[in-house]
Amino acid sequence: YQSNAFLQVGGSGLSVDTKFRFSSGLTAFQVSKADEFSALLKLEPGAKWRQQGDLLPGPLTLLSVDTGAGWVPLGGTAGKRGKVVATVYEDPRVTPSTIQHRNTHSHHITLTGQGFVKSPHVDHPQTTLKMDPPLQCPEDYTVTV
Repeated sequence: YQSNAFLQVGGSGLSVDTKFRFSSGLTAFQVSKADEFSALLKLEPGAKWRQQGDLLPGPLTLLSVDTGAGWVPLGGTAGKRGKVVATVYEDPRVTPSTIQHRNTHSHHITLTGQGFVKSPHVDHPQTTLKMDPPLQCPEDYTVTV
């Protein structure tokens, strides 16, 4: 999601001192930890991996990496147009409602809002809900977008 705190990037020769340059110009992140083959990037509070909510989901493209020997452009063509490292989804938002539901009486609840993810595939996230008292998806509820 746009405001997800962490992003893991794979590669080789990475360290906590590795610098990353994204096509979006994003600089509001730190390398939280790294080993030779991956780096965990931490987004600064209030920042987003991609700003344009109306253009999401969309790619997060890494243009170049500096592991200490200078910037190395990424991409498989002569144009070096970067490497897509993530698909960024819009932060989900639920439209507030005054309707009250009781957990033993309500078998169907309709939520409206933006940013709900439709994909049930393993490699793509699906919208889940945090409820009070806690319920587990898909044991206690299912989401249909």
